Amino acid sequence: MGDFGYKTIGGSSVDSSYWIRGSVFTITENGVAQSITAYVNCTYIAKHAKCAIYKHSDLSLVGVTEEKLIPHDAPAWYTFNFADPKPTLTSGTAYILVYWGDAISGMHSFYYNTGDTDQGHAQNVSYNSFPNPLVPIHSTRKHSIYCTYSTGVAHTQTCSEILGLVDGKTTKTAFHKTASEVLGLVDDHDKNRCQKCKPSSVILTF
Repeated sequence: MGDFGYKTIGGSSVDSSYWIRGSVFTITENGVAQSITAYVNCTYIAKHAKCAIYKHSDLSLVGVTEEKLIPHDAPAWYTFNFADPKPTLTSGTAYILVYWGDAISGMHSFYYNTGDTDQGHAQNVSYNSFPNPLVPIHSTRKHSIYCTYSTGVAHTQTCSEILGLVDGKTTKTAFHKTASEVLGLVDDHDKNRCQKCKPSSVILTF
């Protein structure tokens, strides 16, 4: 697993109720996004929130996380997971990692420090369907937010399904491995490396 973003708790905060807010960061290797973690504090009452990834070059929506209920008056790092199929991330690409909260009562205090010119991105929009594309205003805010990713190929097939897929063939598979290479990696239904057979394990990588 790797991550990219900003893992420092900012010294300032801004309300993210009905504001999609985030910052631009560049990933340095190919990966599959697993989650986004943001440092926030909800005031007065618990409120719903979610995160997303946008591609900076064209502001297109790449992926949206699960929604969570953030407890009130409990500043902390909160992690939002991506459901399958998870977003694929490309090395050397700049992405905008964003946090967005519902506006009920009180604030979603989203923390930041001063970053680079136009690193901060924000759009005022009613919760809760992420716009595509994002139409942001800019700032120097470097928000306390980061994305955790795996460097393997995400899939949900069991080992036996993979064995059935290659079925003794020697041609290249969709995983760009020969059948014999796949059989060697799977090693007779290796549950310790199979995501579906053992959900708590790491993603099987080819």
